[in-house]
Amino acid sequence: MIVGTVYRGAFLWMVGLSLAALISVTCAPVRANDDIFPPRAAARPFIHFDGRGFIINGKRTYVRSGSFHYARVPRALWRDRLEKMKRAGFNTVQTYVFWNYQEPRPGQFRFTGRANLDAFLKLAKSVGLYATVRMGPYDCAEWDSGGYPVFLRFIPGLKVRADDPAFIGAMDKFWKRLIPIVAKNQINHGGNVILVQMENEDPQGWGTAMPNAYFKHMYNITRRLGIQVPIFFSGLHHGSDPAGRKPWSSQGRTSPWYSTETWTGWYNLYGKMNPGKFRFTEDALWHNEAFGGNGLNLYMLVGSTDFGHWNNNEMRASYDYAAGIGQLGDLRPLYYRYKRINYFARSFQAVLADSDNATAQYADFATGRSIQVYARKSPYGTLVFIANTGNAAARAHLKGGGVLHLHPAEFVPLVRHFAISKWLTIQQSRSRILSVVKQGKFLTVIFYGTGKGNIEFKVGAPDTVGALRRGFSWKNKAAGLLNFEGPVLALLGRQRYTPMTANQPFQRAIKIGSHTLRIFCESCRQEHVTWLAGYHGMKQIVIGPTYVDHFATHSGAMALQVQQFDRKAPNIAVVYGATAKPVILEGNPPGSAGRISAIHFTHWHMHTLVAPTAANYNAAAWVKTSRPRQMGFDHGYPGAYTWYRCTFNWSGPPQAAVLPLTHLADWAAVFMNGKLVGQGGAPLNPQVHLIRGKNTLAVFTVNNGRDKLFAYIGPIRNKARMGLWGTIRLYKSADSIALSHWRMKPVDSLKTGQAAIAGGHRGGGWKEATVGHDAFNGQAGFAWFHARLPMIPAGSLASVKFNDVDDNGWIYLNGKLVGSHRGWGQPFTISLAAAHHAATNSLDVLVQNTSGTGGLMAKVVLHT
Repeated sequence: MIVGTVYRGAFLWMVGLSLAALISVTCAPVRANDDIFPPRAAARPFIHFDGRGFIINGKRTYVRSGSFHYARVPRALWRDRLEKMKRAGFNTVQTYVFWNYQEPRPGQFRFTGRANLDAFLKLAKSVGLYATVRMGPYDCAEWDSGGYPVFLRFIPGLKVRADDPAFIGAMDKFWKRLIPIVAKNQINHGGNVILVQMENEDPQGWGTAMPNAYFKHMYNITRRLGIQVPIFFSGLHHGSDPAGRKPWSSQGRTSPWYSTETWTGWYNLYGKMNPGKFRFTEDALWHNEAFGGNGLNLYMLVGSTDFGHWNNNEMRASYDYAAGIGQLGDLRPLYYRYKRINYFARSFQAVLADSDNATAQYADFATGRSIQVYARKSPYGTLVFIANTGNAAARAHLKGGGVLHLHPAEFVPLVRHFAISKWLTIQQSRSRILSVVKQGKFLTVIFYGTGKGNIEFKVGAPDTVGALRRGFSWKNKAAGLLNFEGPVLALLGRQRYTPMTANQPFQRAIKIGSHTLRIFCESCRQEHVTWLAGYHGMKQIVIGPTYVDHFATHSGAMALQVQQFDRKAPNIAVVYGATAKPVILEGNPPGSAGRISAIHFTHWHMHTLVAPTAANYNAAAWVKTSRPRQMGFDHGYPGAYTWYRCTFNWSGPPQAAVLPLTHLADWAAVFMNGKLVGQGGAPLNPQVHLIRGKNTLAVFTVNNGRDKLFAYIGPIRNKARMGLWGTIRLYKSADSIALSHWRMKPVDSLKTGQAAIAGGHRGGGWKEATVGHDAFNGQAGFAWFHARLPMIPAGSLASVKFNDVDDNGWIYLNGKLVGSHRGWGQPFTISLAAAHHAATNSLDVLVQNTSGTGGLMAKVVLHT
């Protein structure tokens, strides 16, 4: 028996070896329940709801939320991302708490630095955002193990998402540290947390469903530890367009219709969306408003990064998600569309958070090709949504006269009978409204459009304001037409635009009593760069910059910090406050100030990490085991690198052998007596050479990310194992045969090529192929390569070593896929453990050449 040691990136193991002639050496979750548990009495005055919407601090509120994972963004950048959310009209941030990030090892809790949840919530509150906290214990989120700590794998008998004492005990220890942090940041304690989610996408239950003792325990401990705001399980209405295609009634509902995950991009996307996906995502937001949703959370809103080794096996470092706010903090086109939709929703949220379906009542409000009408009616007014469902521009003919010109796939909400202040009501609007902004005695209504059609806007003022006829004034009346209809003032004017360099919209001011109604009419380009920001406690309208960071005071005067994402944008900002005239601010040309010179890094130091491969390496401090154990065996080591090391004596003459490593993930480099003998993923079958006396085997393993365990329930000890585990055996090496007789046959595609293997090798089109020759003649394409193998003796561990498959290869043995490899010039070995022992074998390689030379470009060797 041979005794050895194995090292991990922070731990290692002992391995037992013996030698003779044979040497022993990843969804369809349940979504029926979309209810929310109501708040406790103490929180009810601050956050409450009914079946028509949320009520926050006594005010009907349409929740406009976005996902931002604080663990994936450097703390120094938190404020920038949160302020960009707020500036685009979002009022809530939603975040996950990743258990393994906050408790990487048992009892080692981490709530500082980038893991400081308390600081994150307080910062979000200072920016003006509410918060939804998703506490786990499971999260998903393309995060390593979905958030489960590695150490859970080594608690005997532990089963996740079950009424299992071991799992619940570990979860309770974590939640007893986590929940008090969340609890003290609740809105009724002066914080900003309005909703709390337990579990995530659990197939056993969503909403208020409590199907078993595990769910009941989560509910009880959450309430017992002080969570008083509304709570729910698993999530609510997840999907790319969760509101669907038809409006619904709010009658009979007891909870708001809310989506905790309206998917924007996807985890394999980066950057700007293609036009089709852009349109689909925008439609999803309008569907939520038009069909009866009372809010939604965009997943993701803030693109981010998996620092360290927290990615799952589907991801690497980037979690950009094609989000509106990119991984680098850049603003994508979708961000500006979110702003447009949110500004409108903020102005008319009293309807969106307290309405019922009125589509049938307004079915004839507009007609036209590809035109569809939806409506929501509330005690506060009505919103009529005109939708162009086609791919071309369309005209909606409005009831009572007038035409509304719509872009392809555009939604335009029109407002009726809505009080925008105590002294003014919108009786009817037939034009696009971006926002209604209250600024002291000024009330500004911002319209935008294409220039086609007229502004049609009727407002009414109560008698308490005074005589309307005596109290109004409209400068430059020739630009429009005024009509009186009783107490209603109708404004009909052709939309006008000024050059973009001036950043000033077409505008009119109407004095009504002691107040002023200000009308802005913007082009779509001006709407794109219109912002609402606070200065000295007063909301300001800023037009011009591609992003408004914040206001400041410089030398006693107003100053504005901006971020310009378009170098061609004019460096002028027009600011409208509670005064008749705007303030014009002009800055330095983009890039003229604050530029950082390139830094040249010249003094480098390098250190190799192959010391454990040496025969004289001191491994006395390493963890000793009788056989290799998966990563994490050493007290839940959460990293991604592990060394395994074993020493043994060989008393015979020098001997060639095969070292099959089948229980391996994800990647390994194998060293025998200090020499690299193989590298790659499982199955790995390196050829090794034993020397008389002491031999040293060292294996360095890499974990590329564990599975996120979506919808999984049960034991996790052997789920998504990483590193090296099980019994390791050495086999005496026998003959090595170079496989030189190959035939090839081109195929059209990967799909047709893989299907063809089922038909064997009948039919024509085959020709002789030469190893080392460009079989594709420099052209991209697919081709089969076929060879016959001899009968493989029972008990031998045969393998085939490919020295260079250019570019990608899929290897089939007797018609069954046994391995694959991507990348040219990289040797790899395929096990033939499934070979026939009483007949010859068929070896087939489907090769993809992406460009240049391609095929079997170096010798292929059969080891028996």
